[in-house]
Amino acid sequence: MNCKVSVTLLIASACVGLIACSSDPASPATPIDQIPVLGLVAYYPFNDNATDASGNGFNGTPLRGVVFASGRSSSAGMAAKFDGVAAFVRVPNARGTRLETKDAFTYSLWLKGDKGAGIYPWSYILTKAAPYGNGFYMKWNHNSEQTLGLYLVEGASGATTPFDLAGINNDEFIGDWHHIVYTWSKATGQMTMYADGSPRAVKKDCRYQGSHSGETLEIGGYDYGATGGTGDIGSFPGAIDDVRIYDRVLTLKEIYILSQEGK
Repeated sequence: MNCKVSVTLLIASACVGLIACSSDPASPATPIDQIPVLGLVAYYPFNDNATDASGNGFNGTPLRGVVFASGRSSSAGMAAKFDGVAAFVRVPNARGTRLETKDAFTYSLWLKGDKGAGIYPWSYILTKAAPYGNGFYMKWNHNSEQTLGLYLVEGASGATTPFDLAGINNDEFIGDWHHIVYTWSKATGQMTMYADGSPRAVKKDCRYQGSHSGETLEIGGYDYGATGGTGDIGSFPGAIDDVRIYDRVLTLKEIYILSQEGK
């Protein structure tokens, strides 16, 4: 095995809880080849629309001012830009389908945060959950935490929202494009965050059981009130591109391949 890959894997396994790990990008032992398609549930390239390019029919609807503009490179096409106020993309409720990803997932996307914060201390990048309930929330915090993290909520009630979290400081993702991946497996109970092809944070012993409550998938914001786009929206201040959802945990090589797309 390539020494650099060995070191990276050691770093990943050593992270416990909310720990930021630094490492060089993992280099595959073989040349870059095809983007992984095994287990691909949905794919949003955001080339002037929110159509699911996976062919599985999970098409989204841009709401409240989403703008499609030039992306991170000419070969990568366009990207979706969100205003940090009201814009977001909604994918309809798909209870009981592969979009639920109840046993394992990989969420892959490109993002570029703006320096200015949204109208709330936090905003949402990728969400599938009941309002203030069970599910997942990929959040961009502008408060004292200043975190890019994935929150896996399990056992929520009116009084508590117990969650698992893996994330790091989001300063490095402001003003330039970066590739972000999160993986989770019910079998291992582990969630891992990758940035630009390298593992950066791990949460072990996750209590999360894949509870999405059959809710809508929302990208670039979150409708707190679940009122069809008229409630409070935690819109992301920045741009998002090439959102991919898999119902399995991708390998380190596959994640590296995704991190090189469009370069």
